[in-house]
Parts: sequence; C-alpha cells; structure tokens
Amino acid sequence: GIEFLPMISSSSDFTETEMAKAIKDHVTPYVQSGQVRHVLGYNEPDEPGESNLDVEIALTLWGLLEDLGVPLVSPSGRYALGPWMRSFLDGAESQCRRVDWIGVRWFGNPDIITFQQRMTSIYHTFGRPLLLTEFAPTDPKADMTGFNRFSQTEVLAFMKQALPWLEEQAWIVGYAWYPYDTTYIKGKASALFDEKGRMTALGKYYASVRTENPTGNLDIEF
Repeated sequence: GIEFLPMISSSSDFTETEMAKAIKDHVTPYVQSGQVRHVLGYNEPDEPGESNLDVEIALTLWGLLEDLGVPLVSPSGRYALGPWMRSFLDGAESQCRRVDWIGVRWFGNPDIITFQQRMTSIYHTFGRPLLLTEFAPTDPKADMTGFNRFSQTEVLAFMKQALPWLEEQAWIVGYAWYPYDTTYIKGKASALFDEKGRMTALGKYYASVRTENPTGNLDIEF
C-alpha cells in the first residue's frame, strides 16, 4: 500500500507547548501503532504565506520531533538551497539535531537536465538522501499571460525521463507528483486527472511506474 507520511505544519506564533500537544495528540498515536514510520518537517518555513518560521524556533521545535524516534525529513523550503535551509541544517549540525532526509519541493520547467542537476546539487550540498515531497512542471507566468507555456505532451516526455531516473538513484528515497487540477492555469499541463476525474495520460504513466518496472509503460501517449 501507500505509506502515510504526516507533515508537521507550523507558524511563527505556534508555541513549543502547542506543538508538543499537537504532536502528542495527532502524531504520537500513529507512530506507536506503527502506522507512521517517517515524519516530514515544516512546509515552506521560508515563505510568509506558509509556515513562516524563524530558524531558531524551528530548531527548538525540532527536538520534539526527534523524541518520536522515527526517521525525520527536513523542512521543505520554497528555496531548497536558500539561506533558510542552509541556516537550519547548519544549526541542526551544530546542535547535534537529527535530520535523516532532505525534503525537496520542485516546480520548474519540464527540462530533464536542469531537474537532474538541481536534485544532484541539493544532494551534494547537504549530503543526505532526498525525498521529493511535491514536484511537477509549472508555468509561474501563466497568470499574467493567460496561457500555460507547457503542453501535456511536453510534460509527459519530461515525466518519462524523470521517473525512471529518480527510481535509479539510491539517494532519492521517494517522490510525489503534485496533482494539479486541470482548471489551475499554472499547473494544468501536469494534471494527473481530467475534469471528470479520469486519469490523463500523465496519470496513467505515473501509475505504471513501479520499483520492479522503473521505466513504466512508455507506450502511453496523449
């Protein structure tokens, strides 16, 4: 089956006491029952509209997650190689905090070389396995232009290169495609399902990729 990996959501006004209670009430029972075997750190702590956490607060709260006794995935910064992530991981190192994997978000162009170089750079910078918590080609300018620069065919070609490559890398421990809605102009070309809930060609190819068949069904087309 599909493993459930909870992500810890926080904000700058979330106190250590509140965090401890939230973990005790909503995470610890699942860890104790064996249903949760990994825990993800904060989502976009470097983004005002998301977790928006000070690095020092994030490190203080991290100790509560360590007490769970399961592998921990770092916060997934908006900028994986940005100053917040570097400061957090430097602080974790100096304070002997445990960070097992690096959480990564990616929403770039459907360019396989750029994607591979980016993932490799993050891995070499932090020296830990990567977990892509969410990724999919996205056109950030679509809101202004009124159309998405990327076609579904281009995104499918990217996916057919990206997924087998991810499956081959021992330092990529997992990945999750971001399931954009077809009505969301920035990411519609990356949708796994159409407006009626049917799998697109992207969805069908994504579902065809398995550990025992890392290339998936390459015959799937739009």
